[in-house]
Amino acid sequence: SSSLILKINGIQQGVESFSIEGNSQEQFSLSFTSAQKGWVDGELSVNDYPVSFDNTYFFTLNIKESINVLSIGKSSNYIKRVFGSDQFFTLKSVSEGNVDYGSFSKYDLIILNELTDVGSGLSEQLKQFGEQGGVINVFPSRSATRYTALSSNLGISELQTIENKNLSVSSEELKQPFLREVYKKIPQNILLPKVTKSWSINKAFGTQPILSLKDGSRVLERNRVGQGSVFQWMVPMDKEYSNIADHEIFVLTMLKIAFSRSDKQRLAYSLFSKEAIEIPVSKTAGQNVTLSLAEKTTLVESSVRIGGMSIWLNDELSDAGIYEIKNQEEVLGKVALNYDRTESGQSFQTDEELQEQYRETQIEFINSGSAGIKKATDSLQSGAPMWKLFIVLCLVFLLIEILLLRYLKS
Repeated sequence: SSSLILKINGIQQGVESFSIEGNSQEQFSLSFTSAQKGWVDGELSVNDYPVSFDNTYFFTLNIKESINVLSIGKSSNYIKRVFGSDQFFTLKSVSEGNVDYGSFSKYDLIILNELTDVGSGLSEQLKQFGEQGGVINVFPSRSATRYTALSSNLGISELQTIENKNLSVSSEELKQPFLREVYKKIPQNILLPKVTKSWSINKAFGTQPILSLKDGSRVLERNRVGQGSVFQWMVPMDKEYSNIADHEIFVLTMLKIAFSRSDKQRLAYSLFSKEAIEIPVSKTAGQNVTLSLAEKTTLVESSVRIGGMSIWLNDELSDAGIYEIKNQEEVLGKVALNYDRTESGQSFQTDEELQEQYRETQIEFINSGSAGIKKATDSLQSGAPMWKLFIVLCLVFLLIEILLLRYLKS
């Protein structure tokens, strides 16, 4: 029986005993909680006596301190209710003409609330934001006629005309993957919000309906942009159009949108790997990027990209562990490096397989344990011992010489 031990920041937070047969696999689930925000260092180790090497797997992840939300356009109490009263969210609201494009990388969610004109400059910046994994939420205005650049850059549906509806949201959408997890169990007689009027659309290719009316027309849809997403509403939050903003489904949907950013963190990398390690940094780092473990610091190759930077490992990095990524004295992040798992493969060929593979070569099998192996390796290292033969030959030649001298004289 062996033990699997989980440590977070040096403190044991989980242990699992197991017994496993050779050439088999088994999965375990170990969970942990961390009050510490930011970078968390983790270790998974096994007690696997007598194999005492390479028994620790290092990993690290970055726990966000908050979800940063930027609301552009018309001020809304509905948005403030969802994101303004929870300490986990940081909400900033700016007017339509007071947008700092350079700060977009600091946010996880950007809300466009009833903008009358979305120009090519803002559309292009939002596209870059989405490609880097950001989430965009669009509420249309009553006169959203200048959204061509937004539709083109983000690949969302084009708004056409406002139509009267007087229909409720379909309950079928609550069974779809995006909202299915919101309710543990969907109430049978749930009273869903009603839409009085909404924008008709020319559906863009690849969009996914999130909320629809009973006639099939969409209220909210999602489209992928690079690593991010765009959520487009067909109704403003105005009561003249619907009562969605007063319904619990609006709060739950907006929270799900805020948490939908797919920052897939890589927990660890292999030493001597040639693949690029992507580091999300909010500001441009210099070229002197190093990886530090204990007292050892190694300069690595780096390249700045939009929204972050890439680094490459080199042969000077040979020890497994959790390294700090630094630009001079500033810590940019962390990366966990482990020995390649294939190094620990304990799979061997049989005598018959070796004979078949090397059938044209003479093979000698050593079955006498470690002593026989030591003798064979010493022989390979030093060659065949010839000194005894040389001594015997010297004595023989000496004897011949003596005999020749004696009989020749006589």
